[in-house]
Amino acid sequence: RRFVLALVLLPLAQSYEYFEDLMPNGRNVMRNGVAWTAVGHNTPVESPTDLTKNLFGLAWKANGYIWTRDLCNADSDADGQSNGMELGDPFCKWVSGQVPFRTTAISHPGFADSKSTAPVPAAGATAPPPVLVQTTTTTTLPAGTCRASDVKDTSGWKFECMVEMVAGVSLHWRMLDGDGGKVDLALAKGSTAGWLSLGFPKTPGVMLDSHAVVSKSSGEIVLVDLNNLVGAFPTLATSGMRVPFAGAEAATINGKRLIIMKKVQFPDLRKVSVIYGLSDSPWETQHGGTSASRGGTTLDLVSGSSSADDAENEGTDILVYIAVAGMLLIVLLGAWLTQCASKRPPAFWTTQVYGSVTPLGMLGFLGVLVCCALAVAAPFNSVAAADTAYSITLGLGLATALVASVPIWFAFLKAGLHNVFGISREIAWRVHAVFGALFLVLGTTHGIAALTTIGIDIIGAEPHLLAGLIGMVLVLLGVLPALAHSIAPQAVRYDMFKLLHYLACAGYALGFLHVLGQLVHLVSGRLALLMAVNGIALLAWVAQRVATMLSTKKGQITRVDVLNDTSSVHVALTVRCPGFDFAPGQWARLSVPAVGVVGHPFTLVPGEDPDSVCFIVKGEGSFTTSLMHSTVKDSRVRLEGPYGAPPVVRALATWADSVIFVIGGVGITPVLSLSQAARATGKDAFLFWSLRSAKLFRHCTPRLSAVLDATRTHVQLTGDAESPQVWVGDGVEDPGLVPSKDRRSPAVWMSQAVGQLEEAGKSSALVFFCGPPGLAKAARDGIARAAKEHPHVSLRLHEEAFRFIPSYR
Repeated sequence: RRFVLALVLLPLAQSYEYFEDLMPNGRNVMRNGVAWTAVGHNTPVESPTDLTKNLFGLAWKANGYIWTRDLCNADSDADGQSNGMELGDPFCKWVSGQVPFRTTAISHPGFADSKSTAPVPAAGATAPPPVLVQTTTTTTLPAGTCRASDVKDTSGWKFECMVEMVAGVSLHWRMLDGDGGKVDLALAKGSTAGWLSLGFPKTPGVMLDSHAVVSKSSGEIVLVDLNNLVGAFPTLATSGMRVPFAGAEAATINGKRLIIMKKVQFPDLRKVSVIYGLSDSPWETQHGGTSASRGGTTLDLVSGSSSADDAENEGTDILVYIAVAGMLLIVLLGAWLTQCASKRPPAFWTTQVYGSVTPLGMLGFLGVLVCCALAVAAPFNSVAAADTAYSITLGLGLATALVASVPIWFAFLKAGLHNVFGISREIAWRVHAVFGALFLVLGTTHGIAALTTIGIDIIGAEPHLLAGLIGMVLVLLGVLPALAHSIAPQAVRYDMFKLLHYLACAGYALGFLHVLGQLVHLVSGRLALLMAVNGIALLAWVAQRVATMLSTKKGQITRVDVLNDTSSVHVALTVRCPGFDFAPGQWARLSVPAVGVVGHPFTLVPGEDPDSVCFIVKGEGSFTTSLMHSTVKDSRVRLEGPYGAPPVVRALATWADSVIFVIGGVGITPVLSLSQAARATGKDAFLFWSLRSAKLFRHCTPRLSAVLDATRTHVQLTGDAESPQVWVGDGVEDPGLVPSKDRRSPAVWMSQAVGQLEEAGKSSALVFFCGPPGLAKAARDGIARAAKEHPHVSLRLHEEAFRFIPSYR
């Protein structure tokens, strides 16, 4: 029985000793001459039969067993004396490890019949500086019961625990790697004036010979050796500090002055000794003497913290590494599959099911979404998960950084991911737009979450956070005009959209600086990887833009032909530009300084001599309309390019038996050179051309009639056309290339053309489309119909349009 009783009393005795060290004079409390070691209970000593608490014990429990200024000023037993007055801390300045202001005349704060006989301090009196003793008592906090911190660092990540060192001064920490690992520390001061220091003593509780991190009134951080209390202190290098750490910074957040130390490595996290010092005077004039407040304590950081890993630990980083590896795998696997598919007849995975969308492309996009989800989930695999809002904000930021480089890689005009995937530059622009939209959604959501979680005051005070916010605003300003141009081209002209779109480039650069700043603050492997990915993309894009600008050729307009009839207006330009070489079907950016500074993309048509190139442009915008004026003749121009790689020649040389051109209007321009290249391969070429302008037909017919078989060609004029008979004998070499009176459906014509191929024993064909969206749908319907009626002929669609960004009209 006695043994059982001893087992019961042992933990009670240990718990009372533990609580005695958490309050001033906890071992010296007297009630009417009786020593009261069980301060919070109704019995003077531990009793297994009576565990009821007195008035102070109830208040002590409600306050989380922490001695705070509020509890100190309270009068729990309503005897007219504060708890601090009765326990020897009348100024409420005591923190664990210090000698209390008074160690005599200690009464019990839980019983009204017990009052201190010590004199009450005079009105206006202030407490003397706390005395640092040679040894301090370890403050042990029960597991998971630490007082929750209300302080965030400059990245918005909340600290986990806190302890009030003295009124207005608090120490905050968060565990990173468990017992043998590291912690982040923050010392907070209630005002922003003066200086603040956080040190690590050689002897617990003794300031002399301590090493300290000091935040001066200017915000400068210095490391010093406190070898005296009044003179100048020798400065230290980071490597010379007694306690290793990754970095330190000063911050002012929500009216508090902070010293933040990253990844501090203590020999034993269960016995961490720290000292502090502060003053409202400048460091240079007052860092010693009695007017500077100083103190120290020894803490068990592990017991008070929940068991978790660092938000920057391997468990968290691995998800980001998997996401980056997944993105790389998608690129490599997608490139291999598309390159293989480009040399074979079309299969289901590469069949365009909607516009330029293929099942393989949709799988790739879903894979990117999965990688983004891994990045969003990464912070929840850490202690940061305790702060859900911060975890979401950080995860969205990681996902944004993960996907940010994709639009850049698909914005390359020459060598880029579109070459790796073997897709056209035009489709690459659409991929650029899709992933740009994903980047905008993630980035905007991340920005809103950061404003909500971190607050505009912290973001405004930190340059790297402010850079991220401004960068996202610039990206929005650079992209919204593109969206407006897609929906209503007349509302935002192409020139204005292109100029404003460069704001997105500036925003991306600021976003890169934001990630770089976060890397400096968080010292994170995952951020280093994401920064490297985005940095390589940014540098490569800038390098290519500089290279293309340096390689831009200068030329001169030598001829302007305006093709004006009742249905539409076109202009044919001849530009003399020696040394400008291009392949069939390629395009270039044409800029005419006399008209505007922005270059416009137009298909290149071979000129009459090797030093000339031609452009045939529909007059519908301010730029193209300006080209029709006779004043542009002899104007200087710049040609940037050539760009693009239409797959006609490659397909005919590998897997395709023939090419079928389905063209609308001025989309005939790439066919003017591609048809010649197709003829050179010796394979069949078909042409369906629907247009409104009779004069455009007259201008292009001589080139087409020289290379196309009239029996495989169907041309129909849909505008106010001249009679087909006028073309016979009117300078047209082949009377068969005249507009047909027969208005055919493109789908019906395509099925008939494929039928001819099937009868000739052909098994595959490339359908090359260039025209407006309505005709594109007809071309896709034609492929579907031909596949049903002639299943032995495989068809693959290569689609181009007049617009380089998706149209939502």
